[in-house]
Amino acid sequence: MLRVGIIGLGTISAVHLAVIRKSAQAELVAACDIDASKAADAPDCHFYQDVEEMLSQEKLDVVHLCLPHYLHVPMALLANRYHCHVLTEKPLGLSVADGERLVHPENPEYKIAVCFQNRFNQTTIKLQNILAETQAHVIGGKGLVIWNRGQDYYDASPWRGTIVGSGGTLSNQSIHTIDLLQLFCGPFVDCRAQLLHLTDMKIEVEDSSVANLHFQNNVRAYFNSTNSYVTDSSVELEIVTTDSKFEIRDGELTETLKDGECRLLASDMPNTEFKSYYGSSHGRLIEAFYQSILENTSDYISVPEALKSLAIIDAMVQSSEDKDTVNVTR
Repeated sequence: MLRVGIIGLGTISAVHLAVIRKSAQAELVAACDIDASKAADAPDCHFYQDVEEMLSQEKLDVVHLCLPHYLHVPMALLANRYHCHVLTEKPLGLSVADGERLVHPENPEYKIAVCFQNRFNQTTIKLQNILAETQAHVIGGKGLVIWNRGQDYYDASPWRGTIVGSGGTLSNQSIHTIDLLQLFCGPFVDCRAQLLHLTDMKIEVEDSSVANLHFQNNVRAYFNSTNSYVTDSSVELEIVTTDSKFEIRDGELTETLKDGECRLLASDMPNTEFKSYYGSSHGRLIEAFYQSILENTSDYISVPEALKSLAIIDAMVQSSEDKDTVNVTR
């Protein structure tokens, strides 16, 4: 039985706590947050307000990081120093340079995993299998994240609106879709992008972005995100091959053939307990990570894997600043 601790008891922590408590592989023994009132969110374990005190006292096997983005790398390094495996919420870090600090940690035998739960969706797995089994030739993709985030969202947690705190809306709202685009389209090559301020919100980070992304083998993808809409539309992901078009939308994977026939291939279980856009795959990702620890396998989303989406975001930011095409940095 793995001894588990959680650092940060903000919004997303409720999803992690629910999975940990149901797991047959793990036991929640400690939680930490600087806000003492958060102890009520984890009444069934020891509560701390100091991370290092918790790590030194509890001898944990695994730590979940549910923290503001700028704390992911330093807290992962600290937990690794105390011989803990780490599961961090996205993004891995604020940039590739930040995330690369976790490539060679002090104790490399302890795993560091990143929570890209949408890789564990049934729709994602089904499409991966189809593309692999049919050896379909991908020629392009499209990703749309059309959401709403108002000033109240940023005011509630001011780090979200700062470059040094969150890294921007690409890291905050869009990174899951960028991760899936590169998963299906292949190694990233270059991009031309613009980061935009379409609203009058008092934030440093962009509220919108648009990009033309190039991947190996002349695969081209279009990406568009915004927080300026009136509601949260379904994230849309489209992958085009020489034979058909695949679309993931509203939790369903469909295929449209050249003759116009459209068929449903897979559906994701809806998330009725927490925010719908979290998806329903946190449990599968967390349990798979626990199993990888117990069996000492590499079946988890590693630091090098998580750096791929950060490389695309870095290139988009640089392209917007330079007003030019930017090549991959890794």
